[in-house]
Amino acid sequence: MKRYNREAKGGYYTPSFLTMNIDSNENFEDIMTAKGVSERSEALFLHEYIHLLQDITSVSGLVNICVVVDYMKWATNITKQGVLKVPCIPVIEDGKNLLPNAQLKKICTGSGTLKDSYGNPIVWQETLGVHLEKAGTTIDWKYIEADLQLVIEIKATNGNTYSYHVGEHCISETMAYMIENTIYNNVIESPSDFPYRVVNYVCDYLMPGFSQDPLNVIALCDACLMHSFPGRALYYGLNILKKYENLTPEGVYNIMVSPQLLQETGVPQNLTIEHLLKIRKDDAVNQMSGYFTANYDSMITWTTQMLEAAYAIRMKNPYFMLEIARGGDIRNNKAFIDVLNEIGCPVIMNNQNNMVYIRNNNIKDNVHPPVFNVISQIYSIMNRNVLEHNTYKCQLMDWCHKDFLTTGQKDLTTDGDSCRYAPWERVREEDIHQCYFGQIWYTWGLKDVIPNNE
Repeated sequence: MKRYNREAKGGYYTPSFLTMNIDSNENFEDIMTAKGVSERSEALFLHEYIHLLQDITSVSGLVNICVVVDYMKWATNITKQGVLKVPCIPVIEDGKNLLPNAQLKKICTGSGTLKDSYGNPIVWQETLGVHLEKAGTTIDWKYIEADLQLVIEIKATNGNTYSYHVGEHCISETMAYMIENTIYNNVIESPSDFPYRVVNYVCDYLMPGFSQDPLNVIALCDACLMHSFPGRALYYGLNILKKYENLTPEGVYNIMVSPQLLQETGVPQNLTIEHLLKIRKDDAVNQMSGYFTANYDSMITWTTQMLEAAYAIRMKNPYFMLEIARGGDIRNNKAFIDVLNEIGCPVIMNNQNNMVYIRNNNIKDNVHPPVFNVISQIYSIMNRNVLEHNTYKCQLMDWCHKDFLTTGQKDLTTDGDSCRYAPWERVREEDIHQCYFGQIWYTWGLKDVIPNNE
């Protein structure tokens, strides 16, 4: 179940866990106040916030959330005591569509950063070809494939040729970079060609001249994310778009979500983009609510409200991303401010491990933003090989240390080595009331479970 963090120069967003980390010492509680933050921090925040919006206002983002939650339910129920071998990778015998979901999600996501054998980013020189390739999954013990995977063949400045799978990852990164750079031109250091300019290269090959207007590319990317396989939608969509002249960005979006393109990509005729979005939104609401026990009723309320607000924003104005791109800096950008007021921002961590969140206008209850970070970490433990000799340092350790000092509570981070080597041990009665990691591990029935990767 390959999944890439949405990274920019100076920050990253973790898909489906609503958390962002920003390389800045500034206090992001000030970002929309009179005090404000630097222009660089505004640009970094905007880039990562676009990824949050992509997650919760698009079909592909909501599908990703549901796939991850399904995986988490399975992985945390494999055993309720003893040693759990990690990473937990589903096989066909596990059923519940776990393997097909993982295989299809990999196709949907596509490639990430493209580097040479020395770890240096690849620099594009020439596009050699763009085509669809067959890819598929195993359903009911049968392998089924179709033209799902978009591939761009390029020649790099190092003289070598490379194949790159164009999917949701590079489409979302291209879009976020173009919105950020449209508003904050060259405020942040220019990123690598892959994944941040891939869509431009595909456009220039299939439809020369289209990408000269960045708003066209933003609209194209936004609409591609409204499809289950954004790379395939990009390929079919550009081949339809090139038949038109004098298209506006709104016109680009409309064609990309039209019944014509849905039929081209294999969607049943009785389904529209609006129907698909509602189905995926309802699924995501139900799935994310399952993360939280009775102790976190306010988190169910909060996540439900965010997803419902995101759906309402998209339904009311499908061009809201374009309005953000046209709206200027975020402190004076009405479209951005309206969205932020309706949705808020769950987790913003700066490089000094100060965590803040922006409460939306509709939530009055106490919320617990660190829970999103904990769930993301548990996913990494279950799905990725993050343990080192069966140990793991909790990412919240430095934040917790500061929080304990501020609140005058016992500092668990200096009480033994559990936070540094085994945060799942914080299920002990004397620790659990203070530790978010221990609380989630315990309430998910993992009290007696020890992860092991050796």
